[in-house]
Amino acid sequence: MHVLRMTIRLALKQCGGPKDRDNRLAAMSARLREHFNIAVIHGGVPGSNAEGWLSMVTVALNPKAALETLERVAEALAVHPDCHLLTPPEVKTL
Repeated sequence: MHVLRMTIRLALKQCGGPKDRDNRLAAMSARLREHFNIAVIHGGVPGSNAEGWLSMVTVALNPKAALETLERVAEALAVHPDCHLLTPPEVKTL
């Protein structure tokens, strides 16, 4: 079994404040969990109303399959209409 983690820092467009940011990150996390079958946690950047991060973990029988899953997640977030990526995805083996 291979476990990979990817973390992405992003900015949400037209975000009303910290509660709005957290609600939108929670909704994105739920959709990613459901669609890609991955574990997702999220959080906000202190002092910012629109910046947050998502950290995703996937498990697969081989490292290539795990990496492909996280690459598809990164592609989906890159084209998401409500956010833009502030940092490139960081993938680490756990």
